[in-house]
Amino acid sequence: MEVGIKADWFGGRLSANLAVYEITRKNERVRDPNDTQRSIQIGEFRSRGGEIDLVGELTPNWRLLVGVGYIDAEVTEDSDPDNIGKRPSNIPRYSGHLWTRYDFVDTGLGLGGGLNYVGKRETFDESVVLPAYTVFDLAAYYKLGALDLALNISNLTDERYFVGGFNDRMIFPGAPRTLSLTANYAF
Repeated sequence: MEVGIKADWFGGRLSANLAVYEITRKNERVRDPNDTQRSIQIGEFRSRGGEIDLVGELTPNWRLLVGVGYIDAEVTEDSDPDNIGKRPSNIPRYSGHLWTRYDFVDTGLGLGGGLNYVGKRETFDESVVLPAYTVFDLAAYYKLGALDLALNISNLTDERYFVGGFNDRMIFPGAPRTLSLTANYAF
């Protein structure tokens, strides 16, 4: 079940989306904490949460996107009573994002930047707590006729972080600082 509402203000220049939900999934597979080459099946888990996003045009040249989310997830039924009440792996309780972009008038140049926050997460066997992290990104855009150029820097501060894991032997690091340059030409 999901319920949401959307509202627009200032002639559509600011939009808000709010959603709350409860999702129950049965017979979900999770990584076996004792043998990461195998999966095990849990009886049922439930996720309850909400998200709110704001998208706005602060000026004709300046845009903003901000959002936060909350998830309460747990195993509600299983043949192993020790699993009941456990949180599924890699699901943060809190998350959020912010992105802004400014386009300079009549120059073809635009600059953007933002952040992505992911709260702490646990592995299903509760052997590892992955710490919360925040990653900052920057971007520069240039439009010259049919040519679009973009320079992106992901993980600007070269934050060491972990995107997920299954146990203390299998943890996945996030990407280091990455620089990319793209060019698109419209024919």
